[in-house]
Amino acid sequence: MFGLTDESETGIRGIEPRIESLLGADGIHIQDPIENATATLETDSPVDPERADTDVFEYPVTTAVAFEATSLRTPRPKGIWVRDTAGDVVSEIMPTDDPEAFSADEYIIELSSLGMKVLARVDTGFTVIPRDDAMELLFDPDSRIVVGVMSRHKQPAQTVTTTRTPQGVMEAMSVFGHGMKTWSPERTFPARRGSPPLVEFDEVSAFDAGHSPPDTGVVVRVPAEYEWVYPVAPLAHWLGATVQPGEEAALETNGETYQLGSAAGYAARSPRIAFEHHVRDILQYTFLLETAMRRYLDREPPTRDRVEAAGLGLDLDTLYDRPLAERLARQLEALPLPDVEDVLERPDWQLTADVEPRSEEATILPFLARDLAVVRAMPEPRLNRLTSATDGRTAPSKDIGMDGGPSGDGDVSAQASQTPTAYSGTEQVVRSLPDSTSLSHAWAGQRVAEGAVSLSTESYLRRLENLADDTVQISIDIVINDEEMAAEEDVLELYGSRPELMLGVTSHKQLTTDELGEVLESDTDFIHYVGHVEEAGFRCQDGYLDVESITSVGPDMFLLNACSSYEQGQQLVENGAIAGVVTLREVISQAATVIGKRYAELLNAGFPIGAATDLIRETKIFANQYTVVGDGNATLVQPDGGTTAVEKLSLGADGGFRVEGTVYASWNMGVGTFLQLHYKGKRMVVPNRWGPVSVSEEELATAFDRWMFPIVAGGKFYWSDEVSVTELRAELTDK
Repeated sequence: MFGLTDESETGIRGIEPRIESLLGADGIHIQDPIENATATLETDSPVDPERADTDVFEYPVTTAVAFEATSLRTPRPKGIWVRDTAGDVVSEIMPTDDPEAFSADEYIIELSSLGMKVLARVDTGFTVIPRDDAMELLFDPDSRIVVGVMSRHKQPAQTVTTTRTPQGVMEAMSVFGHGMKTWSPERTFPARRGSPPLVEFDEVSAFDAGHSPPDTGVVVRVPAEYEWVYPVAPLAHWLGATVQPGEEAALETNGETYQLGSAAGYAARSPRIAFEHHVRDILQYTFLLETAMRRYLDREPPTRDRVEAAGLGLDLDTLYDRPLAERLARQLEALPLPDVEDVLERPDWQLTADVEPRSEEATILPFLARDLAVVRAMPEPRLNRLTSATDGRTAPSKDIGMDGGPSGDGDVSAQASQTPTAYSGTEQVVRSLPDSTSLSHAWAGQRVAEGAVSLSTESYLRRLENLADDTVQISIDIVINDEEMAAEEDVLELYGSRPELMLGVTSHKQLTTDELGEVLESDTDFIHYVGHVEEAGFRCQDGYLDVESITSVGPDMFLLNACSSYEQGQQLVENGAIAGVVTLREVISQAATVIGKRYAELLNAGFPIGAATDLIRETKIFANQYTVVGDGNATLVQPDGGTTAVEKLSLGADGGFRVEGTVYASWNMGVGTFLQLHYKGKRMVVPNRWGPVSVSEEELATAFDRWMFPIVAGGKFYWSDEVSVTELRAELTDK
């Protein structure tokens, strides 16, 4: 759907992408078993790829093959980047561009949007021809083509051990920057950032284990309390900052000290919330400024015009070459914080995470830092005032802010849910207000936040440990244990609707406890369950199955389309799964069937499970009962076109179409990747909420023919390959 590029890391523990001859056609089939990503490249004649030397590529390719061919053809139109052998960009060709020819020389050709980093090296002349359904590369006859592939998987390089104290957590956060591969602006690309070290507890601190902070010259000082320490975690990774105790929150860089929060002019319900807002702004706006400086992997940064138009007085080209501490100081001096939005448009952000300030939650901070999430802390005293979900007491009549007052803009707000749920009287459901600056919202802690992904360190760790086997197929099991919802078996066809994906789908009906137990223990990728879940567990033909009895859960992901399935789903994550969709209370069978089919469509299209849930909530009034446990970025398959996005259509005053859209970050396409929109040649940085833009019927029709993506028009949900522009105009006109 879009052209995109970034860098990536190598595979882990000996598991590498595989490249083999394509079955049933001429070409090659590429598979990344770690990320469940597959791709095909067609050739003009049969090929027998032979193992090749990976050193011919400038990038850290893990697998390479060589073969002779006269043409390569991509699935669907894709962006093409042509580089010299040093990696510098020679040309970019998008699906809407004219054909471009290259004289005989040595080139590295990057084929974007394939779910993996796919490169081709040639020592010949060639021509790139954008077509309606593909990108075709024509070479001199019988040219030798070397194709290299690397997985986008990222693995933390180390683990730090620290004490269960705020000071210990600060010491551990001080080495988060070791995940960075560069301190230049190129670290705005996701693979240049890597992953911070993992955190574990012991009686010995991180520094006693021989670790030391990166030498960036950046220091952040905060009070030694969890609710002040946790919000700094992503900033510590991004800036390679040393985090130290201090009576007043401040940032030190390049010999200058910058007060944080209220002392810097931020107004909020409390000094701590003002501090959180300031930390969020430094993270988001310095990231935006750094993307505008990129030069090697992004010759024309899409944010550069936006930054230069703000008139901040920054010489971006000169600043690029300065040390991080100096760049940061110049950026902070130029940014009119806290009134920066009056000058510079705020960048779209992927995730805001609320973290209960307990020592146990410190282990999740490296993953939130890796994703550059905005972290907010919910003070424990405020949570103690929440009522139980089932104890019969009355919740507050108004949302209460984090420090006892009415919630304000950007403040976290929570109150107890009074609707019956699957929980015992000692557990609580809270409502936490999302941050309007982020696309997604998550919660980490003992309680459950309605409308937010329930994060857990276990699911993130399992994601790192999840090494796929040698099977090519992605396996899906559909379990229908409720005859009233048998219509949902139609998802069998939905999951297999993309011919380029190798999916194995198995259907099960009316299972016994033993049979369901076997499915839950099987080595499958995804389970779509339809039936009843009660306090005793999954209702089966001969009784109830409690997931606590399943010591080793096999599926990576799941959808439990059943009433009050949270507890069983949470247990699935604790016992082996990475992520899943659950319900917080009873659901209506007919509505659940419709929602289940919508999940199948979105997951089959490559949407992260959290983004799919957010989108379904927008279009289905009964979907508020559904939430995600585990890693909300988990995906079943790679997206069609390399990215996951939704477009909303309306009619302008002149009767023409207006389009606005949302592009989500995901496992395979992290924050900072750039892409090109298929309308007007617009370039952007992921994630992004773009538009509205005016487009013609012809432009819409071309996009519908070339790519498959979800559309919302007139409050209804459509797929681009199943609806015509004429039908959408009629729907919007009727409204």
